[in-house]
Amino acid sequence: MPDGSPIPPSVERTQIWINGVSSAGRNVTYEPIIRPDGTYRQALAEGQYRFSKGFVTVRHQGRTFQRPLEPVGDLATRSRDAAEGMVQDFVWKVSGPTPNGLAQGPQPGNHTHWYGMRIATQPGGWRVDMTDQGHLVNMDRAPREIPEGTRITLRLRPLTPAFDGRPLSETTIERDIDRMSPEGRQTYRQSTTTFHNLPPADYELTGFATLPNGSRHTLVFRGTEANRLGFVREARVNAEWDQMLLTLGERTLGYYLEGTPPGK
Repeated sequence: MPDGSPIPPSVERTQIWINGVSSAGRNVTYEPIIRPDGTYRQALAEGQYRFSKGFVTVRHQGRTFQRPLEPVGDLATRSRDAAEGMVQDFVWKVSGPTPNGLAQGPQPGNHTHWYGMRIATQPGGWRVDMTDQGHLVNMDRAPREIPEGTRITLRLRPLTPAFDGRPLSETTIERDIDRMSPEGRQTYRQSTTTFHNLPPADYELTGFATLPNGSRHTLVFRGTEANRLGFVREARVNAEWDQMLLTLGERTLGYYLEGTPPGK
């Protein structure tokens, strides 16, 4: 681990690969056996080699995930002579910027810049305008908008420890609704609606909205795999692999305000 602690029990398997060309001109790949304490030793044929990649296979709540290892130092991707010996350490980071993120300057909205999990949210309007199936009650009328200047408060409570076994604390973010698109549609910038770089775990998401007139409305959510039916006030968001973004997270959750829109 980055702090020097040993591999946690949640890791079922650790793998690294060494690729190169032997002195006989053959392409060679080695996969050393990783001991339980995380150390390894591999004999190499004469030639030039480099470390290509590494992964840990993690078991979490009955689900299996493969997470990348980060090589330590600048020599991991460089070709080295086997006769001189090769030493290479790796660390498993459950969150924080990736090497790609550090090289480009980590951007909150770029999932390739972070090891952690993402939970994205998007305003959907008022619950009273929607059916239980998520359709408009009145198909001839657009959903009523959340007033500009509404303060959205989202709270994320961990339901499990992180992948590495450490306990987690509750996280809260607050954002204001504004209109930023040319068409006047209300939207959020991605960096202001998403919990970025979370330690991978299972969470419960709740929230409320405070309108400019001071009234407070509970949020209901729709869109997670764990809450397929209707709207829920407490949305369970599990650590899942997003096949589209190739990152840990879930599809974007829509949230809606309970109660009566102002002036109605």
